[in-house]
Amino acid sequence: MKKLLILCVILYACASTQADAESPPADENNTVYVKMDYMSLINSTPRKYFELELGIWKRIHEERIRQGVTTAWYLYSVVPGNNTVPDLPYDFITVSVYVEYDMVFDEMATEAIRIAYPGIDLEELYVKNDEARAYVRSDLWKMVDVVSPYTDSKPVSEYISVNFFDSRNHSGEHMELETGFWAGNHEERVRRGNLNSEAVFLLVNPEGTERNYNYATIDYYDNLTQVRQPVDVALAKTAHPDLAEEEIQDFFDRTPGARSVFKSELWRLVDYIDSVEEE
Repeated sequence: MKKLLILCVILYACASTQADAESPPADENNTVYVKMDYMSLINSTPRKYFELELGIWKRIHEERIRQGVTTAWYLYSVVPGNNTVPDLPYDFITVSVYVEYDMVFDEMATEAIRIAYPGIDLEELYVKNDEARAYVRSDLWKMVDVVSPYTDSKPVSEYISVNFFDSRNHSGEHMELETGFWAGNHEERVRRGNLNSEAVFLLVNPEGTERNYNYATIDYYDNLTQVRQPVDVALAKTAHPDLAEEEIQDFFDRTPGARSVFKSELWRLVDYIDSVEEE
């Protein structure tokens, strides 16, 4: 069930500089990079922002997918009251998915704008951007593992739980646990219908201020009822029938020593593009 898929998500984790970020495992055949841009509406409104993001920029994102620069684009909103940090500095997150690292820094963005809107005044567009939202920062992630029943599409769900972890100065076995023991638990959650998909991301090169996390996991949920289903020893016994109860408990006990939880956030899907028709 575990497959490396092209997906977006959104997710979140670690470091302060590229040098501090953990080096992802080399597997260029299944590489997926996810760039998340965080937006604040401190001097704007959701309606004004949607007019910009969905009324103008969505067509540009479609053109970037058509050009092969990105493979998908997603827009998420932060769900209030469901986050471990009560006062987040952003309201919306856009996610762009790439299969090549170099594509993240391509110089084709302006070309896509001009193709989508021939004769557009770029300065006027940038003024509209500033009026509709404030750019907070970006994170670039590399997906290293995913649990999903999908084989020919990207996981898409109504809600995602983004969990930010810091594994620095810990035991060093966080990836072994995430892609082994915990992946097995997530597979069982999918089988039970309590989870759509789950993915693990490493932070590659954050922009801006120092990060208090270096990797993230994203849980994809179809509804809020799934979010509330527990992941406990009883579930792990079913997921790992070959392990004794003492061994399962040992995995639970070792997990806090492998990483610390910085924060968790719940995001709701507003809109997305994962394919476009050729013109």
